Amino acid sequence: MKQTSVANHPSMHLQKQWITLLREASSEAENRGQLTSRQLQLFYKQGWFKALVPQKYGGLQWSLSRVVAFEEAIGWTEGSAGWVFTLCSGAGWFGGYMDVALASRIFSPKRACLAGSGAVSGVAERLDNGNWAIKGHWQYATGAPHASYFTANVFLPDEKRVRAVLLPPAAVTLEKTWHTTGLIASASESFIVAGHQQPAGCFFDIDPDHPVIGEPLYRMPFGALAEATIAANLSGMALHYMEEVADLWAGKMAAVKPFTGLATKEPAWMRSALKVYKTNIRQWQQARTKLFRAVESLETYVNAHMDIPRLLDCPGYANKSKAVSEASQSLAATCRMAVNSLYPYTGLTGASQASSIGKVWRDFQTGSQHALFVPA
Repeated sequence: MKQTSVANHPSMHLQKQWITLLREASSEAENRGQLTSRQLQLFYKQGWFKALVPQKYGGLQWSLSRVVAFEEAIGWTEGSAGWVFTLCSGAGWFGGYMDVALASRIFSPKRACLAGSGAVSGVAERLDNGNWAIKGHWQYATGAPHASYFTANVFLPDEKRVRAVLLPPAAVTLEKTWHTTGLIASASESFIVAGHQQPAGCFFDIDPDHPVIGEPLYRMPFGALAEATIAANLSGMALHYMEEVADLWAGKMAAVKPFTGLATKEPAWMRSALKVYKTNIRQWQQARTKLFRAVESLETYVNAHMDIPRLLDCPGYANKSKAVSEASQSLAATCRMAVNSLYPYTGLTGASQASSIGKVWRDFQTGSQHALFVPA
């Protein structure tokens, strides 16, 4: 994979055959309501579900800047595939905080893939036999149909705190509740756990000051990592949409009237539309550059301060994290503005369920509804 550059097109991070495969299979994936076997085989072969998993467990352990660049690239390629990569590879990052023996077992299979929810929608109660009874109902577990394990946040009444827990598929009942307008193939279904018993070793805590794997990636702040990766995914989808808009306009201008044989004249609205387009593509480039640089700055800081036990207490760490968060929010807002301001210039083609531009629009609108990016 080539080095990240803010000036580069996202496609530089993917081989052409990967782009072709993911896009050509998108219609079948939507009809199935989940990624196709060909798409998943590509994920498994390239190890993408393990992009943030520690190398100790066979993962790729990509740096945050590298994964953010890839998030944008795969989001640009195909919305649902990008969404699955974002959420499932993000769950793989939890491997840096799990018990070593447990993580070794969880991530050893080639098809290891974690799905789950960050909502505190369950309860864990201690039993007399030393195990814990888990019950709850969680929404939006992206990639649920092909998950090898699930993660969930639960409240422990006895300890009055929230912890994350790993759950085997046998403990989980899936509910097909993902009926959105876009990102259909991400299969972000709900899941229920009713009174399943788990040993204490299946719990873990996300604490960048106490990772099990002492590498810079696992000392990154979870909030900034989550915002940056999802914002980058939205950035890729927004760029894809803007490119589809440009192609649509080019097609209109190249159209030939069937009876006169004359090329279609430039519509009256085209001049103002082009101004809107140029403004938005420039603002998008500025916003993505800001995010990439903020992520790289945070990485540089963490790499230089790995010997500090309490990074969370360092003003520099807090400031760098805040900069990533602010840049992520700004990029998401910029992308939303770009897509929504160009939509009126796409006509009925832009609203068509069958058009490629309509699919990208639906995927972006769904992804941009993520709770992290509710307008302040």
